Amino acid sequence: MAKNRSLTKVAKRQEQNTKSLTPSPGEVIITERVANVFGIGKRAANANNRERPYVSLKYFDGSYECFSDWSKPDLVAFTDLLRRLSQMSWSEILATGGKRGVKTGLGCTRLLCSQLPKSVTKDLSEDLAYMEMRVSIKARIHGFRMNEAFFLLCLDKDHKICS
Repeated sequence: MAKNRSLTKVAKRQEQNTKSLTPSPGEVIITERVANVFGIGKRAANANNRERPYVSLKYFDGSYECFSDWSKPDLVAFTDLLRRLSQMSWSEILATGGKRGVKTGLGCTRLLCSQLPKSVTKDLSEDLAYMEMRVSIKARIHGFRMNEAFFLLCLDKDHKICS
């Protein structure tokens, strides 16, 4: 019975605390944990480099090339890429880049907006951190990084975009 009373007191205190957090129209209140998941809020410089990325299809342009254009081995390699990304930090991913001939693993390479098809970047800023990652010997994916997220923009099964 005493346990229920203490839980009731805690619940009332939490309810009172959240009443003062009523958002204005257009505002959203999120917890610190949610802010960390989405890379929002104050962080130390390069803190996101220690994070593991996730891949977002929010800006994916299937009109350039679609997953249905890829062979089964390419799709298996893409799935393997997603697995590897989930096990690496951004620091480790960025370290796989380098000059032609000395790239390793994912071969993460920084790109200029102008190197990507116009149809893919037409509604995006030129200032984003565009990059290419190796899926297989020939296949690449192109996108940009923002905080922990890698926004996949387009597929490139034959490495035509930046070859």
